[in-house]
Amino acid sequence: MTKTYSVHISIGNSKIGKMFNFSMPPGKTCSAAACATCFKNGCYACKSYRQYKNVRAAWDENYNYFKADPAGAEGDVVEFLRKHGHKASYFRIHVSGDFFNREYFNAWVRIAKQFPAIKFLAFTKQFDNIDPAALPTNFALRLSDWPGVDIPADLAEVLPVAYLNDGTRPADTFKNAYTCPGSCATCKHCFDSTSNTVFHKH
Repeated sequence: MTKTYSVHISIGNSKIGKMFNFSMPPGKTCSAAACATCFKNGCYACKSYRQYKNVRAAWDENYNYFKADPAGAEGDVVEFLRKHGHKASYFRIHVSGDFFNREYFNAWVRIAKQFPAIKFLAFTKQFDNIDPAALPTNFALRLSDWPGVDIPADLAEVLPVAYLNDGTRPADTFKNAYTCPGSCATCKHCFDSTSNTVFHKH
C-alpha cells in the first residue's frame, strides 16, 4: 500500500532544478524584521503563495503539521527520505518559509544527521532560532541579508552570508562574495562552499 505523506515534499522547480525541497508559508514563519522589509518589498514566494491554490495549501499544511505535531511531521520527512533519499544528493529546506522556532530548527538538524549522504541547504533571517554549533557537516546554513535586516556580528563570523543586490547598495557591500548565476541546477555553490554569496533581486 502506498504511503500518503502528511508533509509535502516537492521535486524541484525551474530555478533549483530537480531536487527535493520543503516549504512553508511566507510571512507566518518569517522574523519581524523580514516581515517589515522583504515580505512587503519583493518577497518572491508571496506571488506563488497567492497565485497557486495547491501551493498555498501544501505550504500551509506543512506549517500546521509541524506546529501541531512536530514529532509526527519530522517522522514523515525521515520516512520519505528513507524511501526516496537515494534519488537525490541535495535537499533544499525552505524555497519559501523560515525556522519559526528553535524546536523546528532542531528537527531539521536531526533529519540531516540521519542522512549524511544528502546535502541540505537553508537560508534564514530567523537568527534567534538557529544554533550554528548544532549543524552537521551536510547542513549548509546561510544568513539571508536584506536592506533593513541586521545580521548579528557573532553569527556572521561563523556562517556565510547571502547578500541581496537590489541595485541600491555600494558595490563593496558584496566584496569577495560569489555571484549567483541564477540556477541551483547547474551550480550548487551554496551547498558546497562556505564563501559569501550575492544574489541579484529577481
